[in-house]
Amino acid sequence: MEKLSSFQALGSYALDLTEVQRNNPEQAVARARDQLKTHPDDPLLNYFLAQSLMNESPDVESAQFKEALRADLKSVKAKPDYVPAHDLLAAIYSHAAQYSLAIEECRTALRYDPSDETATYHLLIAMKHSGQTEELPALSRRLAQLHRESLQHENERKSFRLIEADPPPHPTPSFHTVPRHQEKP
Repeated sequence: MEKLSSFQALGSYALDLTEVQRNNPEQAVARARDQLKTHPDDPLLNYFLAQSLMNESPDVESAQFKEALRADLKSVKAKPDYVPAHDLLAAIYSHAAQYSLAIEECRTALRYDPSDETATYHLLIAMKHSGQTEELPALSRRLAQLHRESLQHENERKSFRLIEADPPPHPTPSFHTVPRHQEKP
């Protein structure tokens, strides 16, 4: 029997939490906290908790904000290549006006995934707020390109293609046909 890592095994649990989050965000946070008692260092659960808490746009000085920051920091520490956790951390730092830290997280995310549209966007915003304007035109062009590519991929995903298969040797009609000479006037 193949053994799953905790990251893979808890992935399905996190998907369940996502469903709960849509209908009852408070219950989703409570369930994530409960699951973290058993798996305190799980990157996916920590990320999910941080994301759920940040969905409420908490005040930077609040316990909720601090808990989200701690949870996301645990997530990136446990799984440094988990790009969504870096994206969220950049958003958390931007929310706290810590733009140099946000820039650092964006650059980390982009090292793992150069086509990360979220990191590119957060990098653009953080650099603008920090007064670092020299890269903004290039970042704007890159973001526009990534957005076009994202839309194209989404359109391709949503579209379907008719694939011709070899016809059966003796095609049978799917409906009953009446020869012309038997048709009623």
